Amino acid sequence: MKYFGVRLLFFMVSAVASQTCTVCFDTVNFTGSELGTLYKQKININEYSSEVILLTDASQSIYQILFGDSTFVTKITAIFPANDCINGNEIKTSLQTIYYDKSYAIDPFATSAFIIDDSKSIFKFAFSSGSTWIYSIGGVKKESYDNEPNVEVIQLPDEDEINKEFADDCFNSFTSSERLTEYKVLHEVNEKINGFKAFGRSIVGKMDGKEALIFQSLIKISGNLILIQGFTYDEYEKYSKEFKNLVSTITKR
Repeated sequence: MKYFGVRLLFFMVSAVASQTCTVCFDTVNFTGSELGTLYKQKININEYSSEVILLTDASQSIYQILFGDSTFVTKITAIFPANDCINGNEIKTSLQTIYYDKSYAIDPFATSAFIIDDSKSIFKFAFSSGSTWIYSIGGVKKESYDNEPNVEVIQLPDEDEINKEFADDCFNSFTSSERLTEYKVLHEVNEKINGFKAFGRSIVGKMDGKEALIFQSLIKISGNLILIQGFTYDEYEKYSKEFKNLVSTITKR
């Protein structure tokens, strides 16, 4: 993919991912895209050591910075046309002024196109990562919920239509990896939720070898598709109702 304008991309990952994320900064990964390394400069961002790298090909140039510690990794990528020296120099200068404040409270919904009122359900917001928001019973934050009911909300690029085929694509990650087996669709519906086009269904099967109910809702809001998936391993009727209570509150941010 080629970019013919200036773009800034920011990525932040958790401590678990940070153990292996440094491979993202390895210029070997750019060999296949025929990008060459033109420039490197070591810099300090607060107390964090880092390096600015400039990669380029015939049409685009890319500045990258990666820094962090044992609790996080932040990667910043700036993309601009290869012949745009003015913007390139301004980007380089601005990247050298980066300051990272670990105490700064970031709004986890700053980039979301939706609002969910979790007061209507036992599922409360627990944490977010990129374009994914996790809800758990009481909002308890864990690295893994194992057999506990939980809900994930994923914000995706818009598609022309909301339909079963697109929902199948979203669901395919479970079936193709064989995390979900012996499954059966219990219910499917095309509907509107608070005026927004939606497709929903519930599925039972074996999730990682355990009997599970999966509740799936795909909602089109403000040029985005919001995929909501709820998981429970017992008390299907109780948690299905709670999933629906949560989804029913979604609206435009």
